Amino acid sequence: MIRNLKIWQKLALLAFAFSIPIAVLLYLLVAEKNIAINFAEKEKMGTVYHRPLRKLLEAVPQHARAAAGSEGASDSASRADTAIRELEGLDQQLRSELKAGEKFNALKGKWLELKSKEAAASPDERRQLHADVVAGIRGLIAHVGDTSNLILDPDLDSYYVMDAELIKLPESQDLIAQTLQYGKEITKTGAIVGYEQPLHSKVSFVADWFSGKNRFGYVTPGFAFTVSKRSLFYAGYSIGNQGRKNNGLFLYYGITF
Repeated sequence: MIRNLKIWQKLALLAFAFSIPIAVLLYLLVAEKNIAINFAEKEKMGTVYHRPLRKLLEAVPQHARAAAGSEGASDSASRADTAIRELEGLDQQLRSELKAGEKFNALKGKWLELKSKEAAASPDERRQLHADVVAGIRGLIAHVGDTSNLILDPDLDSYYVMDAELIKLPESQDLIAQTLQYGKEITKTGAIVGYEQPLHSKVSFVADWFSGKNRFGYVTPGFAFTVSKRSLFYAGYSIGNQGRKNNGLFLYYGITF
């Protein structure tokens, strides 16, 4: 049959046969490039969604500190509301890609609950309300990092950047905010008093008192024992002010260098 074909027909048939594997390879190359392009597009969605989350993670702890001091709370609350509205718009645009709707709605509900209850809440209740909102923000950051492929970045250098941005930095930011909050509560205790009375060359009676009816309000009597020139051993009992609970015995051994 092929012998009966003209030369130009044989050449056309040969070109067609060679074009088939080229077309298949071209299709596979385009498909591979599209996978990388779609991966990068999802990462861009994640970074866009992450920006207002970062703002919110800054505003909520600031609101907690401001609310505890009754100063500047409205400014931080306004910035948090702005971030929530920005997230709401982004969630409507990217809900099908990032699948963050459920977690965003839960976060928004926690923030609205905080605003409605904080005026009548006790300091411990207010602290828990803020902690719930911060936990919701960090959970949403982690979720968006997963669904947008940010945490799966294939490049080693940018992978560590994303790991810091999605996990390490929010965790560090939360710890710093808690430290600042605790420091502010300590400074509001009213008085910090320490007392030491030697009873022997190696034994002293010691007592510390933090005034105030908060988590730092304790009186702690005890004894200090000089073990050597460079080491001390303390034994004491912490008693909460005005009948607070969580009393407890503590032992401490310290070495100076």
